[in-house]
Parts: sequence; C-alpha cells; structure tokens
Amino acid sequence: MIPMRKIPTLSRDLIVEIFLWLPVISLMRFRCVSKFFNALVLDSDFTHVHHQRSMTRDGGTRFLMGKAEDLCAVDLNKYGNISRWNFDRPDQYFNGPCVNGSYCIWEYDKEPVRIFNPSIRKMVVLPYQRKNSAPVEKSYKVLMQVHNSSGHAQSFIFTLSIDKSWRKIKDIINFFPCYSMKNYFIKGFIYMMDYSKNSIVAFDLRAENFRVIGLGDDISKNIFDYDLIEVKGKIALLDCWGSFTGRNDLWILENPEKEEWKSHGIQIPSHWKDLEDILKPKYGPPQGFCDSRDGEIIFIAAKDNILFCYFYDVGEVSWRCLEIHGPPIEDEINGINIYVESLYLCQ
Repeated sequence: MIPMRKIPTLSRDLIVEIFLWLPVISLMRFRCVSKFFNALVLDSDFTHVHHQRSMTRDGGTRFLMGKAEDLCAVDLNKYGNISRWNFDRPDQYFNGPCVNGSYCIWEYDKEPVRIFNPSIRKMVVLPYQRKNSAPVEKSYKVLMQVHNSSGHAQSFIFTLSIDKSWRKIKDIINFFPCYSMKNYFIKGFIYMMDYSKNSIVAFDLRAENFRVIGLGDDISKNIFDYDLIEVKGKIALLDCWGSFTGRNDLWILENPEKEEWKSHGIQIPSHWKDLEDILKPKYGPPQGFCDSRDGEIIFIAAKDNILFCYFYDVGEVSWRCLEIHGPPIEDEINGINIYVESLYLCQ
C-alpha cells in the first residue's frame, strides 16, 4: 500500500496576505468556497487594507467612463482591459469623486439618493430626502443640503447601517456649493467650493459642523478657473482651464487653520505641445484635468480611439505618459471618473 501524502496547507497569515493582493472579482468568488474565506472578505479591517493595496496593485485603479446607461470600466495600465455594464436607470448623476471605492448617485431634483460600488456593481438606496449629497469615507455618512425657495440651506446626515432616517444638523453658515464640481474627503473633512463667496467650505465629519476657508486675493480674482483636487492628503485648487496650454496654476492648502496657500506651477513639457489640437476641442472646455491619485495629477486626452493619460508627480516634479488603446469613447471626452477597487457594500 502506498502511504497517503498529507496535502500541504497554507497558514492563515499567508492566505490573508495573498488575498490582500487579489482583485475584487476573485475575492467575491472565494466567498463561495468556505465560511472562512467568506468571513475574511467581509472583515472590515481586511476590506480597509485591501482598498489601500488596490491603490498600488496593477489593475486596482480604473477609469469609469461613458453614459450612465452604458458604463465602461477601463484598467489604468498599459493593457487597458475593458468591462462594461448597464445601469438600471439611464438618468442618474455621479455626485463627486469616488470615496472608499463608492460613488454617491442622485437624480437631479428627484429621488432616491444611492450609494454605488462599481467594483461589485452593488447599489444601496437611501431613504427619501431631497437632493444634493456627498459621500464620506470610513464613517459611511452621507451629507445632504436642501435649499428652500428663499435660498436658505438646511443640512442633513445619514449614517449608513445605523440611521433609519436623515438627521437634521445645526447650521452656522449658509452657502451654495457647486455640485457639478468635485468635492473631496480628507482627514475627517469634506471640502466643497462656494463660488458665491469665493471660499471653500469644510464639513467636519466628527463634529458635524461647517467652517469657511478663505482663498486669498491671488486665487479669488480667478475663482471660476479653479477646481478642487487632493494632493497627498491636502486640499488644493487647480487651474483646470489651463490644461495643456503651457502651464497650470496649482495652490495647495498647507495650513487650513491659518488659511495658508502655497503656489505650485505645473509646466507642460514642450515636446507635448503638438497635442494642443487634441486637448482643446472646438466646442466646450478643453480636455485635460481628470483627477488625482497618490500624489499624481492626471490629465487626459483622446484621439483616434487612443486615451492619452499624462501623470504629473507633484513631489518629484516629473511627468510620465500612458496610452490606452481601444477605449470605448469618442474623440471628445465627456466625464471620466477614477475609482480604486473596494469590497465596501459586499455584505
């Protein structure tokens, strides 16, 4: 009789380390294999670390582009692998950037507000309340503002998996954020532009109150040229209308308490100026600034079914270029979001 060999098994720590580098679609399949795998994928600490690893893992960061009824996810690497799917409704709007791997979606002036995770394609519908909301990371709260006919704003909070209805919070300021622009969540604060008062409004997630951050004269005189951006854990303003015209002005908020802004000019390499016709379409704003990721600001352009991605590293003051061939887009880009894979909402 031939003795049976014992099948080697991996240690729990090694399994966890391997799983932390797997794509979300693989982890969702492993949930069906055993109770241990299922519990591991649903563990909140595992979910958080996996999301952080996805920021550096190949294929972990993706572009989300296209119309709401025909979305496409494109890997942000040289292969540009594409997957596409349809929404259940064609008239929804992505409000703000991806936060913790999920988007807040709302249909303007209608209901419901939804939280959408594109990695697992899961949607959570929130209770009825009127428009304008922004997602918050880790605490899983949604901030909503309602403006009445007199222009006064009321603010509400909904904590996912805890609250049964929206909670009204006390306001000390009245502002009109521009919801067509991106808002950002950084270190416990949501930052929003208030173009009506030439300022940034910061919402403190923990204290659930607002504060106003002044911009200074150098920024305020051209306030409508700027959009919010995050640079290595700091809120910043980028001159989005200067995209690929030779130079972009970047202002980084170094000290929120003292309202200290530092200027940082972004110089476009001279050998890329021949792309000006691509980057400045005949109609609408120039194609250019897309988003930021891990200290890099991403500019984009499209031509002949090629997506040109230009990455500017603020710390290193350096550029790199990536070409993605065959993305399902027209030559003129209309809305591209960036998201990092996350297991949030997979329960």
